[in-house]
Amino acid sequence: MIRTFDGTDLVTSGPGVFLSDKEELAAGVVYLLRQILTEDFLNQSKGTPWFDGLLGKTDPAMVEILLKQSVLQSAKVTQITDFTLNVDKATRTYSVAMTVTNESGIVATVTYTTSE
Repeated sequence: MIRTFDGTDLVTSGPGVFLSDKEELAAGVVYLLRQILTEDFLNQSKGTPWFDGLLGKTDPAMVEILLKQSVLQSAKVTQITDFTLNVDKATRTYSVAMTVTNESGIVATVTYTTSE
């Protein structure tokens, strides 16, 4: 189970402290997208290669491939459908939206936007 976040603050009491099913799956994918590759000292293959290929003058097709690989390898996701990537060069942000399915057949919609 994954704990609920209110913005970036951890919810510690009240109803809905833990996420389940599709909310848990979506939160796990967002967590993975926020995590930098090799940031986790226990599992350095976990994370997204932001500094190793995504940021800078990278072809959007390559960015899409790297993001999909990260999600499929680390978040217990078995399938990604409806993948959309928007690159805003003016604000230097990526916006990603995808529908993911895990090994239990749970389907979740994930949206994530990088911040400067």
